[in-house]
Amino acid sequence: MTTDMGKVAGPMLMGIGGIMVAGLVYNWITSQVSGVAHDNHGNGVEGVTVTLNSASMVTGADGAYSFQTAPGSRVISFSKSGYYPVSRIIELAAGTETVYNVPMVETIIDPTGTVLCLPMSEGAGLYVMDVSGYGNDGLLGGGVVEEAPTWGTLPDGRRYLSFDGGDYINCGAGVSLDIPGTPAISVRVLMDDKTTEQVIVSKGHTLGANSNYSLTIYRGRLYFEVWSGGVRKNVSYSIASLSTGILYHFLALYDGTHLRIYVNGVEVASSNIGALALDTNTLNLTVGAAQTAHKINGFIDELRIYDKVISGADAIALSA
Repeated sequence: MTTDMGKVAGPMLMGIGGIMVAGLVYNWITSQVSGVAHDNHGNGVEGVTVTLNSASMVTGADGAYSFQTAPGSRVISFSKSGYYPVSRIIELAAGTETVYNVPMVETIIDPTGTVLCLPMSEGAGLYVMDVSGYGNDGLLGGGVVEEAPTWGTLPDGRRYLSFDGGDYINCGAGVSLDIPGTPAISVRVLMDDKTTEQVIVSKGHTLGANSNYSLTIYRGRLYFEVWSGGVRKNVSYSIASLSTGILYHFLALYDGTHLRIYVNGVEVASSNIGALALDTNTLNLTVGAAQTAHKINGFIDELRIYDKVISGADAIALSA
C-alpha cells in the first residue's frame, strides 16, 4: 500500500498505543485530565459542563470528569446555572499521564437582592469579581501589591483571602452600595485577633465619621453599626466563646426595626432601633479595613451585601 508520503510501506497492523507500519511503531502520547467538580463543601456536583479546549462533557451524580488529550497547554472551564463559573490554564507534560484533581466549582447561594457578591474564588490576581450584577469588583490593596491580601486554599478546596493587618480590598463607591433601607452583611471570617479594632467590611466608616453600615471586631466583641441622622446605632455580641483560627459565618442585618447578629445561622444579639432611614455617603466600600485604617488579621471569604430583609431561614441557608 502507499502511505501519505507516497512510499510503499507494506501491511498496516494495529499495535498497542500506536500504529505499526512495516515493523515500526509510531506512538501517540496522550495525557489524562480528570477530577471532580464539587461545591465549596466538597460535594460532587451533577450537571456541570466541563470543557477542555473544544471538548466538553457533563458530570454525573458524583461530579467526576475525565478527558484524554495531547500534551501541551490547555484551558479547562466549569459552568453550571447557580454556580460561579471557573476556568484555568493547565500544562500537560509530554510523554506522561498527568491527573488533575482540582476543585473548580463553588456554590453561589441565590444572589437575588445582593448589591455585592464576592465568592473570592479566583485564587490569584489583584481583583475579586462581583457576581451580583452591579459590577462592584474589588481591587486588592487598592492596587498596591504590598497592601493586597494573599490567596489561600482551605482543605475542602475553597479559596479565601488572608489579611495580615496591613491589607484591604477596595470595592469602590458605586451607588448600589448605598443602602438607606435594610442592609445585610453575610461573610465567613477566621479571626487571628479578637481584641484590637479590626473592620471586616465598611461603607465609609472612617475613624468615627458618619457611615452607612459596618461590621467590626473591637475589644472582644463583634459590632454591627449603622448611622441615621448622623447618630450611630449598633448591636454587639461578645466573641469570647469564639476561637481564633476557626472559620465562622457572620450575618449582620437591619430588618427595618431591629439590628441583628447571627453566628453560624443562630441569632445571638438584637437591638430595637425602630424604623429609620439610614445615612448614605460617597465613600468607598472596603473589605478588611475602614477605608485604609483598622485593618484585620485573619481570613475572609464569601462576602455578600444585601439590600433586602434577610429572614431567619435565609440566615441558616447562608451559613450552610
